[in-house]
Amino acid sequence: FFQSEDGIRDYKVTGVQTCALPICSDAIAVRHSLPDFLLERWRRAHGGDAAAAAAAAASEVPAITLRPCRGCTAEQLAAALAQAGVQCTVDEPMVRWTGGNSPFGTTSFREGKFVVQDRTALRAALAVQARPGETIVDLCAAPGTKTTLLAESVGNSGCVLAWDIDALRRQRIVRSE
Repeated sequence: FFQSEDGIRDYKVTGVQTCALPICSDAIAVRHSLPDFLLERWRRAHGGDAAAAAAAAASEVPAITLRPCRGCTAEQLAAALAQAGVQCTVDEPMVRWTGGNSPFGTTSFREGKFVVQDRTALRAALAVQARPGETIVDLCAAPGTKTTLLAESVGNSGCVLAWDIDALRRQRIVRSE
C-alpha cells in the first residue's frame, strides 16, 4: 500500500485476474430486496408481469389510511382534518393521509373519529358481513382495529369475542366502548 498526500491509505493491486461470474440472483429480486424463491413462486402462480408488479408494490412505502368510525364519514373526516392542516384525500371508505400536520394531534383523533387501518384489514373485517345482534369470534384480533369495526357492526345487541395467538400482540387488544 501507499499513503497519498492527504494521508489516506490506498492499495495498489497488480496482477488481478478477471473472470465472468454466474448471475446468482434475479435482477427484479435484487432491486426489490426479495428472495429469489419468492419471486419465482409469484411468476409460476401469476406470470412474469404480475410478479414484477407485485415486487415493485412490495418496495413501496405503504400509505397511512384512516378508517372513520363513530358515525363519521370519510368526507366528514377529511374536511375536519383539512381544517386542522392535515393533507389528505378521500379513498372510500377510508381517508389517506398525504402530508401536512399529523392527524394524531387533532380533535378528530381525540374524539375517536378514526383509527389507523390498512385496507387489507378493512377488507377482512367487511368480508365477515357482521350484522346487529350477531356474536362474532375474532381469533386474529390484535391490534384490534378489525375487532372495533366488527363491534360497530354488531352494535350493543351483539358481541365480539377477540383473541390472538401471539401473547404480545394480544396485549394490544383493548376493550372498545
